[in-house]
Amino acid sequence: QLEFLANGQESSTNCVQLRGPDGRDGFVEVSFSRLHDALGRTIGTVGQGHDITELVRAREAAEASADAKGSFLATMSHEIRTPLDGIIVSSTVLLDTPLTDEQRRLCDIVKTSGDTLLKLINDILDFSRMESGRLELEQVQLAPRQVVDEVFALLGHDAQTKGLSLEYAIPDSVPTLVMGDAVRLRQVLTNLVAN
Repeated sequence: QLEFLANGQESSTNCVQLRGPDGRDGFVEVSFSRLHDALGRTIGTVGQGHDITELVRAREAAEASADAKGSFLATMSHEIRTPLDGIIVSSTVLLDTPLTDEQRRLCDIVKTSGDTLLKLINDILDFSRMESGRLELEQVQLAPRQVVDEVFALLGHDAQTKGLSLEYAIPDSVPTLVMGDAVRLRQVLTNLVAN
C-alpha cells in the first residue's frame, strides 16, 4: 500500500500476512520509499519485501513460552503460599502466648522470615513485569536500622553455627526514617550478607 505518499511520509514499512501454496500463512515485511529527482521532486517509489515468517513464529513461540512460565509461577506461588500462611499465622498466635525471651526472639525470626518469604512469592507473580522492566519500586516510609536488624537476626544463627561473627555498624548520619522499598532493600541486604 502506498498510503504513505498521501500522508507526506518519505517511507513506510508494514508486515503483511500471506497464504502460501501449501495453505500455511506466512509473513512478509514490505517497505516502500519515495524516489526523488535532482530537484527533490517525487518521481516514483521503490519497494522491497523480506520473508519474516520464521521471525514471527519464533516471537509467537516465545510469547507462548512466557505465558506458560507465568501460569506455572502463579500455580506454584499459590501452592507455596498456603502452608506459608499457616506458618505466619501460627507464629503470630504463638507470639501472643507466654514465652521466654529466647523463645520470643526465635519466634520473631520465624514470623519475619515467613513475612519476607511471602513477599518474595508475591514478587514472583510479578516476574513477567520484572522481565519487561515494568516493575515499580514501592515508596513507603521505612526504618533502615530496623531492616538491617531483621536481616542480621535472620542470618545470625546460621553465622554462629558456622563459627562466624556477624556484626554491623550504622553511621549516625543515616536517617531514622526514609522513603523506599523495604522488601527489596531487605532482599538486597539478605543476599549480600548471606554471601
